Amino acid sequence: MFMEIGVGIGVLLASIAFCVLVVYGVRTLQSLRNSLDEANRTLQEVQKQLDSVSAETVKLIQSSHQLTADVQTKMKQLDTAFGAVLEVSGAVHEVTSSVKQVSSAVSHTVRSNVEGALHKHQGKLAEATEWVTLALQAWQKIQSYRKTSKGEDSNVEQ
Repeated sequence: MFMEIGVGIGVLLASIAFCVLVVYGVRTLQSLRNSLDEANRTLQEVQKQLDSVSAETVKLIQSSHQLTADVQTKMKQLDTAFGAVLEVSGAVHEVTSSVKQVSSAVSHTVRSNVEGALHKHQGKLAEATEWVTLALQAWQKIQSYRKTSKGEDSNVEQ
């Protein structure tokens, strides 16, 4: 009898332990289910935000592609403009160089002609200078004579 009571009590204790285990298992599973539901809601919110950010990112990428294409077009235009400027610069350099050569040649020719003319007519120039000097001296003497003769005439009248 004690055995039967002992087996009964053992079965009863085992049943109670099993019930306690089942209750804690159910609570653990409910807690796990709540955590999974919360994780699922969070993932859905993240998905919505990610979709929004993805749409904005696509718009930004499209804008950057348009901007890049515009910049490339303008860079090609600038390359063309710089090429034209370089060509004009080269032409100006060639014209300047030609003008310098012509100017140097003309200057050399004029200098040579003037030096040749001076050398050729040096004797005549010296003679002309002497004549001009003599003419100036004569003029000064005539002027001086006139002044003195006017002074004498004015003295005689008084």
